[in-house]
Amino acid sequence: MIQHHFASREHYDFRLEHDGVLVSWAVPKGLPEESGRNHLAVMTEDHPLEYATFEGTIPKGNTAPAGSTCGTPASTTSRSGATTR
Repeated sequence: MIQHHFASREHYDFRLEHDGVLVSWAVPKGLPEESGRNHLAVMTEDHPLEYATFEGTIPKGNTAPAGSTCGTPASTTSRSGATTR
């Protein structure tokens, strides 16, 4: 899944379910707009499966800085900032 995430800076998270957790990578420069292009993905800590359906503000003390927001994987955000499903 891919989640649009607003933490210390806006980025995308790529997550795969494996052994009961979401193995996660941050994609700091955004998703490639062209097929065949690659962008850096930095492996981060595993996340609980509940993050797969989470949308909203991440509580203080959890994985991201307090006040961070995250969209559900069904959401995609265009370059203009409009979120669509």
